[in-house]
Amino acid sequence: MTGSRNGVGVDGHERIDNTLQQFSLSHGLNYAPADVVYRWQPGKRGEDFLGHLEPYVGLGVGAAIPHVESEVNGRFDEEYQFRGPGVQALAGVKLSLTKHVGVMFEYKFTYANVGSLDVPNGSIEITPLTHNLVAGLVFSF
Repeated sequence: MTGSRNGVGVDGHERIDNTLQQFSLSHGLNYAPADVVYRWQPGKRGEDFLGHLEPYVGLGVGAAIPHVESEVNGRFDEEYQFRGPGVQALAGVKLSLTKHVGVMFEYKFTYANVGSLDVPNGSIEITPLTHNLVAGLVFSF
């Protein structure tokens, strides 16, 4: 930790809660990416089991927009902070159950270069790497 606390210089290793009473990305580490997704059909659509599968992979890049909530020395602050870039990679599969209904399963990895996030009277650096598993219903029209 480097900087100052209550007008006194701080430089060295110490517990973060000596200075920072609260810190969270409560509304998430939001991304605004542009993605490129490649999908393919391993079988004949609707004719066999493989024809009901639609695997896909994708890559994306865009802005990272964390919602930072923090408290330092009794001073609370919360705000969205525009940072970036953020990148993501994903892979998944859609399984068609009927012509208009299916289910999907997806894995997504994200990284954001947020650098320093503003907290009252200072900043904090984090390196967010996240792994997400997603499943859901798909409706096609």
